Amino acid sequence: SEYLGTLGSDCAGMVEHAGSQVAHIAQRDACFGQAKNCLASHVCCDARLQVRKPSAVSFEAATTLISTWCTVHVAFVRSRLVGSRRLLVHATAGGVGLAASEYAAWLRLRLFGTAGAPRKHHLLRCCGVRSTASSRQAASCGHSLASQLGGRRLDGVLNSLSADFISTSFALLAPAGRFEEIGKRSVWSFARAAAAVPSAYSVLDMALDVPADPDWYSAEVLQVLARRLEAVVVHGLPLRSFGIEREARDAFRFLSGGANLGKVVITIPVRLGAPSSLAVAFAPLCE
Repeated sequence: SEYLGTLGSDCAGMVEHAGSQVAHIAQRDACFGQAKNCLASHVCCDARLQVRKPSAVSFEAATTLISTWCTVHVAFVRSRLVGSRRLLVHATAGGVGLAASEYAAWLRLRLFGTAGAPRKHHLLRCCGVRSTASSRQAASCGHSLASQLGGRRLDGVLNSLSADFISTSFALLAPAGRFEEIGKRSVWSFARAAAAVPSAYSVLDMALDVPADPDWYSAEVLQVLARRLEAVVVHGLPLRSFGIEREARDAFRFLSGGANLGKVVITIPVRLGAPSSLAVAFAPLCE
């Protein structure tokens, strides 16, 4: 329990106080975004990392998209893939993967996905991902994808897997393709990637990019997400919620077991002085 105060980055709730220079959100606005150590009833954060939440979107649904959709959006902007291009998204049944599948459908890309358990493959088929392969064995994955590609190559890869999956993905990538790396383990150097195939290689780490340029994140990423939610272009991911008071341990056990489809959300009850109709309350937002 001593570590609970240092957990959390994606949150949604109500503004209790806003700094005098904050103009885009105000007291009692429903908002969502990022805040350090937000697994708490109240948190103080940089207002640039928060945006007003569309009224039709629940707090829980909003939290499922902050890290996932924003990562996907930046990766897709960099890759510049549209139309009938072929894109491979690894771990497609996870939060980032599901966000990427919806984004790819919006761009009308031909999506190839990977997943582990059969029920996750079933979920992907229900989401319209018709071409899937294993995310457990790289050799099997490569053989299956090569067969489904029918001699063609991939135009883009959004990778979150490690070890042999990286080399397998590069082997399937066209010379002018785009490889977007969002994984944390066994990340290739730019020199190694250039030696493998003459493609555009990019390593994306939002945990570093957001603090480095919060103004960019606010204007080019988070506000774009809010507008697309308002326009119903983007939808919340599948989720399972747990209450922090009685179910926090269950939430982390559920997450560590890999049983989740989509995202796990922890809800925090409203304390005295907060609007009683809200499921969570995060504040204040500071300058």
